[in-house]
Amino acid sequence: MTAATKLLDELCHLSVQSMTSLETEDHFRVVKLLGEGSYGKVLLVVHKKTGSPMALKYFLRASTSLFSFLREYNLSLAFCAHPSLTR
Repeated sequence: MTAATKLLDELCHLSVQSMTSLETEDHFRVVKLLGEGSYGKVLLVVHKKTGSPMALKYFLRASTSLFSFLREYNLSLAFCAHPSLTR
């Protein structure tokens, strides 16, 4: 296991401890579907309080393990500089 893999695994472990449940429809208004695939779908949404448009990526719960979701989340945090991608 490489150092990067170990670090990513540790980030996943820490992330799951601090995440809270979120009801999407309470915070976002869906504008349209941007894309869909075997992993899930991406929606264009608007944050209800701030009015900020953003892409929201949905994963199919039945076919996505918690570990796979956490890896995707942490890779986005590590490699994506745009603040709207993970906030």
